[in-house]
This record gives sequence, C-alpha cells and structure tokens, in this order.
Amino acid sequence: MKVKPDFKVKCVTHLDAEWCVANCVESLLLDVDGTLRARNADGFKDKVLLWIRDLKQEKINICLVSNAKRKKIKRIAKELNVPFIAEAEKPSSLGIKAAMQAWSYCPDTTVMVGDSKVDIIAGHCAGIRTVCVKRIEDEDDEFEWWDY
Repeated sequence: MKVKPDFKVKCVTHLDAEWCVANCVESLLLDVDGTLRARNADGFKDKVLLWIRDLKQEKINICLVSNAKRKKIKRIAKELNVPFIAEAEKPSSLGIKAAMQAWSYCPDTTVMVGDSKVDIIAGHCAGIRTVCVKRIEDEDDEFEWWDY
C-alpha cells in the first residue's frame, strides 16, 4: 500500500486556487485537527479563515473529513460554512468515499489533505491524490515522518 503523499506542503494555506488550477483540483477534502487548526484549539488562525474564503470564492469545493465526533465537526463545519463527514474512520476510505458520493466529487479532481499517515492512507485507499501538510502547530519545525 502506498503511504507517501502525492504532494507535500509546509502549510495548508499554500494550496491556494492557483495551485488547485495548476494541479487540476476542483475539490479538497480536509482533515481538521492538526491540518486546519491546532489540536484541541477553539478556533482558527486568520490565515486559514481567509484561505477558505478565497477558495470558496474561486469555486473550489471544500469538505471536512474528520475522525472526530459528529457534534464537534458539525459545529466547525457550520462556522466555516462547508459540508462535512464526521467519524470518518480513517485510515479506512469509507468517509472519503461518502463525501465524494454525497457531493458528486470526481475522484480525478479531488484531493485528500491531512497531516498524518491515516489521512494519506485513506486518500490512497479511496483512489484519490493526497497532500500531506505539516501540523499547523508545527509549521516552523522540520518535516517529520514524510521527509524522505
């Protein structure tokens, strides 16, 4: 099984609309904790909120796909005004496949974005490309497991 991500970036906000267009990406499936915000944080960095706003303005689809409980992810998704799949059971591909089916995302133009191996494995098991980002709280540190 492939564990290496298709792309690596230092921060999730580097995946801007220009990057999406250059890589034929129409839909981003986003992990939450560690990817969009620090684990156990109450909110988001301003740059993440602006990034999401800009992607939505450019008609890039965004869906949260998280292993966290439904109540937590529903609140976050409402704050960001995006759809979500909670309790996704990653590294299983079930949550990713459910998101793609629910919102008619094409596997060829959809990317799973996360900060851990389970996100990357789940994306590959679902047959889509993956992006591994540094944990948002670790942006200034060196890359970890995925620095080959």
